Parts: sequence; C-alpha cells; structure tokens
Amino acid sequence: MKKATQNVTGRMKIKFMERVDEMIEMEKMTDYTCDPEFIPSYNKLMGNRDQFLNSLIFVFGSSQTLNMEGYSINVKHLIDVSANIRDQAFDLKMKMTAYWKIVLKRMVDYLALQLRFFMQQLVNKEIEAEVVNVVMLNGGGIEKMLVEPPSVAKKRERLQSSISLLKESKEIIEQVMEGIVVASD
Repeated sequence: MKKATQNVTGRMKIKFMERVDEMIEMEKMTDYTCDPEFIPSYNKLMGNRDQFLNSLIFVFGSSQTLNMEGYSINVKHLIDVSANIRDQAFDLKMKMTAYWKIVLKRMVDYLALQLRFFMQQLVNKEIEAEVVNVVMLNGGGIEKMLVEPPSVAKKRERLQSSISLLKESKEIIEQVMEGIVVASD
C-alpha cells in the first residue's frame, strides 16, 4: 500500500505542477478578464491621479515614493518624463494593478480547485488501480502479502519462548506451593 501510494502521489504531484505551469502561462499570454470587479477597481485606482501628480511636484522633498492603495510606487524617475508618457505609465500601472488582484484571486481559486480534484482522483481512482497493479501484478499477489515479515517472526518467537518460560515458572510455583501446604499440614 505504501509503495502504491508513493507511486500515485508522485505522478499526481507532477500532473498538478504541470497544470499550475499551464495556468501561469495562460495568464502570461492573455490579459483578459470578465470579472466585474476589474472596472470599479481600476476606476478607484485612477481616482488617485491627482495624488500621483502632486507627488511629482513635491518629489524634490524627502519622499521619493508614493503610497497608494497599499502599493508603494517610486516616482523620482518620472520627473524628467513628458506628461503624456507619465499619464500613459500611470494608466498602465493602474490597469496592471487592478488586473493583478483578479489574477491572484483566480490563482488561489484554481489551485484550491485543482488540489481538491486531484485528491479526489487519488482516493477514488488512482490508489485502487495502483494497489492492484503493485500487489497483484508486479508484487506476487496475495501470497506475498501473507508471508510473515522477519521482524514479526522474531517477535513471535520471543513471545513463544516467554510463554513457555511463564508456563514452567507456573508449574514450579505450583510445586513449591503444594510443598508448603503439605509441610504445614
């Protein structure tokens, strides 16, 4: 059973990792979402445009980063960039930020679903087939399962010798007790 379980879990782990890699590749190739939270999240982030522009004006002070919606954005390098490119960069960053939240949620959901699916497959289908394969076909069948392992045989021999020693001790104690009873009469 242990060997069969190890074989199946190893194969399932490889399949799971391949599926995760596929999902990551799909996310890298496409920037698509139909999640209704994308537009409100993007609009909320774009509402910080004034804060972003003000931070560029005051960047000569001590702060070189802008903290916005839990994200820290380095803005020092944007001082010498034209306003049009800064606006495009800000727009792109906000789209990527809104999209990244959705990707993370999708990844967590996908991984949980895949893990549950693989565990169900492992328990319901794969283990049974692998046990039959290992025990019946490759492992010698039921006869091999019935053979007593050497460790069990040693324990059995020790128990049998202990039992025989206890029986002898009982007989000796009974003889001694009979002798005491006869002597006291």
